[in-house]
Amino acid sequence: MKRSIKKLRELPVFSTLLILFVAYIPFQCRHTSLLKPFSKAWFASQPNLPATFDSRLDLYLNELIMILLIGMVVWNLRHRFKEISLAGVVVVLFLSFSFLSVVLSPSAPYHWPYWRWLQLVLPLLFSLLIPMRARPRDVVLCFGMLFSLALFESIVGAAQYLIQDRVGLKSLGELKINPLDLSCVYVESKTRWLIDKLIGYQTMTPRILRAAATFPHPNILGAFLGLSLFAGCFFWLRKASWRIPLSFALFTLILGLCLTYSRAALFGVFGGLSLFALMIWPLVSKKAWAKLALLLMASALFCGVLLHEQFLERGGIINYNEFVGRADRDRIHYQNVALTMVKAHPFLGVGPGQFAIEMHQHVEEGAAILQLQTVHNVYLLLAAETGLIGLTLFLAFVALSLWKLWKCPPTLERAVLLSMWAFVLWLGCCDHFLITTHHGRLLLFLTVGLSSIHGYASERARLQHPIPTH
Repeated sequence: MKRSIKKLRELPVFSTLLILFVAYIPFQCRHTSLLKPFSKAWFASQPNLPATFDSRLDLYLNELIMILLIGMVVWNLRHRFKEISLAGVVVVLFLSFSFLSVVLSPSAPYHWPYWRWLQLVLPLLFSLLIPMRARPRDVVLCFGMLFSLALFESIVGAAQYLIQDRVGLKSLGELKINPLDLSCVYVESKTRWLIDKLIGYQTMTPRILRAAATFPHPNILGAFLGLSLFAGCFFWLRKASWRIPLSFALFTLILGLCLTYSRAALFGVFGGLSLFALMIWPLVSKKAWAKLALLLMASALFCGVLLHEQFLERGGIINYNEFVGRADRDRIHYQNVALTMVKAHPFLGVGPGQFAIEMHQHVEEGAAILQLQTVHNVYLLLAAETGLIGLTLFLAFVALSLWKLWKCPPTLERAVLLSMWAFVLWLGCCDHFLITTHHGRLLLFLTVGLSSIHGYASERARLQHPIPTH
């Protein structure tokens, strides 16, 4: 413990800020009071905003940390802008076209769309620039922080699920639990898990709250735990002497993930771990590989038995039912609205952050107008809000980041990061929070940033120590 504290004290300022940035991800408190005067002035001036539209400007502490990190990199590069890569050019183009999309949108005369645009710009620049200052070992430090936080969040989520209420962590970002607001699982037997049936316990209501811990939604907690699970597997393989406590920690993460009942996260973790298993096969001993695979499968099987009835009632995980069918029909409706928007505004879209405002104008004749939501697909959302140009540039940035990582020599770090990428790209197909929520943007662009740090460090090492050709 003393050795770990000593190592943390010896960290450079940039690395310390980066670790602090990761440490604060689950505990983001939304600050709106500081910007309340601007919210009133900027939103009140725009008529016909939907009643359910979020008309509050917000600020998060991690945004200030990102500004500090970006400022340190820019100051370092003030005379060396030639170091900006092709990915940097693509990002500049994306920001330019997305800003043009705001300028040409119906809400352009008002101020709030520009604030929302800046909140997308900041993490994107963060992921692009931090590799130029960060050190290779910062990736492993971030893995450690993610895994530690995920263990804490899993315990908090399990406690919430057990008592079906908040646990009193409002100061750390825990939201007030309201069964009508949060996604629930409707279980007719009023049981939380198999143990309740065995002891004859029932909850007050058949609406069983899903675990969210200190995140604003169970799906976002599922995304965080999914990313952290890959980091946990890294330490299990790397630290042979810690495998017993790490095994319990991995089980706790899998249980916490199951208690979110997030379909996208559960399927994404299965796919990501399958990819991870293939990539580490030649890198680790076959005995360690088999033990880790057995641990993960046994943990998943135990959780599946423990929550079998709840998974059946949830639907969409081990079966399909009317409950999940209604949700999927709503999602298809929003996808059709997004496609209609793309057809009407193919080049620049309707403007970042304006899908919900403009959707009523793009509902097909005869189709019902459902509650105001955003299409549950990041790629369709970008196409609808920033146009096909914006989507193409965003995908080009993703492809360049992935290609740089793919070219790195095969290591455990590379395997973890590629698995994280697969997980995040899958989540983008199933939900919108990676772009529309603060926590989601942090998870998305942290994944991009860490993979870029590893890729950038590998490229520098290759240039400094080229492989002989003869």
